[in-house]
Amino acid sequence: MFLTPDEIVELDSHLLSPGREMRACMDRILPTYAAIRASRLVYALNEGTDSSGVYFLFNRWALLYVGKASCIFARLRTHYMNSLDRRTIVIPFNKVAVLECPAPLNSDVEVYYLEKLRPPFNVKMHR
Repeated sequence: MFLTPDEIVELDSHLLSPGREMRACMDRILPTYAAIRASRLVYALNEGTDSSGVYFLFNRWALLYVGKASCIFARLRTHYMNSLDRRTIVIPFNKVAVLECPAPLNSDVEVYYLEKLRPPFNVKMHR
């Protein structure tokens, strides 16, 4: 999934807006959880996009983690390789959904979904 140029311009124009206005803009433009969930695919190690954006890690039907990356392909590969290393915290994912967007919007889009979806492996948001 990706944001259209018009959606990017509209989001970008609201970045400095008061919280409710920005949230309303994001509610209107960003894909719903149902759309994200419907777009998820089985993760394949050597497949992915070099684009920036926000990614969603799933295990079967459950959303486990939301993250952002300037290169989604490399970040997903790191998550997968960490799952092979028993010394790190493992996110047991096998499916992934991606929302491509420009790097300057990544943090705002990630926080939007973290607050809205509260995935269990994003522990910092739950404190």
